[in-house]
Amino acid sequence: MPAAALYQNERIKNVYHSAQLIGVKFMILSGKYGLIDAMQKIKTYDHLLLAAEVNQHADLVAMQMKVEKINEIVFFMNPVKTDDQLKPYLDCMLKACQKSGISLIIKEESYID
Repeated sequence: MPAAALYQNERIKNVYHSAQLIGVKFMILSGKYGLIDAMQKIKTYDHLLLAAEVNQHADLVAMQMKVEKINEIVFFMNPVKTDDQLKPYLDCMLKACQKSGISLIIKEESYID
């Protein structure tokens, strides 16, 4: 199924809708697949990115950024202080953008899921 359908929560829906309205590409940072397009078909999975996987995953994400010709990322996320399972995702994005020389803007807000 398309990734946007798999990740069914209000935060993803709201950010996806906003991206469509302003005409920017929307991607999801998956703990399994890296950066995935909202319409990319993926299988259902259950894997949270772990701290030990961050460096390898950041290499994958940096490569995906290059292939997609991404020059800036606006990364929307819930605050790490409210969910420590998000820290590996933030660390991955920070490292991937640093490796790629890509500008990263972090939008850390509380979203209701």
